[in-house]
Amino acid sequence: MLIRITNCTYEDVADALDLIDDCEWAAEDEGPRIDPAWSLLPKPGSQRQAVLLAFYKTDHLYGCRDRIKRLAGIDSEGTTRFYELMMGGWIEETGGIERTEAGEWAAVLRLTEKAHKEINRAPKAWFPGGVRV
Repeated sequence: MLIRITNCTYEDVADALDLIDDCEWAAEDEGPRIDPAWSLLPKPGSQRQAVLLAFYKTDHLYGCRDRIKRLAGIDSEGTTRFYELMMGGWIEETGGIERTEAGEWAAVLRLTEKAHKEINRAPKAWFPGGVRV
C-alpha cells in the first residue's frame, strides 16, 4: 500500500504510525525538489535573471556565489537562486575554488553551455533596457 502524506512533518507522521498496533512502515526520501520552471529562461526582472546576467557580464563568465551575488545586486536570500539555476541546468561548479571577500574559500561556478546558447538566443526585451550585454 502506498500512502502519500503532505503538509506535515516527518515526526508527526512517525508518531501517528507508531500508534497503530502491528504497523510496519518505512520512509523513502523523494530526493531534491526540482521545479520544471527552473529549466526555462528566467523571467525578466527576476533574481534568477539577475544572477545569469551577472555571470554573463563577468570577464571570464565564472565566479563564486559571493562575487556573483554582489554583481547581481541581490542579498543573502539570493543563495536559493543558485540552487534553482543549478538544478535547472543554467550554472555548474567548475571544480575550482577562489577566495571570497571574507577570505574564505568557495566553489567557483560558471554558466553551462545551455545558458550560453539560451542567453544568446534571448530576445532583446529579455535584457534590462532592451540592450544585449
